[in-house]
Amino acid sequence: MIRTLVAVLAGYLVFGISAGLLFNVTRHNPKVWPGAGFAILATVYGMVFAYLGGWVASAIATRNPGRHAWMVTATIVTIAILSMILQASSASIWSEVAAVLFMAPAAGLASRRISR
Repeated sequence: MIRTLVAVLAGYLVFGISAGLLFNVTRHNPKVWPGAGFAILATVYGMVFAYLGGWVASAIATRNPGRHAWMVTATIVTIAILSMILQASSASIWSEVAAVLFMAPAAGLASRRISR
């Protein structure tokens, strides 16, 4: 149980910290529409790090490694949806929508690589 929590937390942190770094380094506000170019770049970047997060969770897990990648997927979706609910009226939700539609599934794809 503890190993599962550590695996999923570590996987999510790979994704979450990388997103924070991207927005801090580029000085973009994730709650303001940045334009199509940066939105696409940030989405692809997020997909790469979400995949890596799923891979990290799977690598840490000793049993059912693929399931842990899907747990990272569920964590990304849950946090993005909560963020949309809490900020929907006051901010652009483009980054949360991209997280749900593209980044979270990328984390789940890591399960295919590990499970084989």
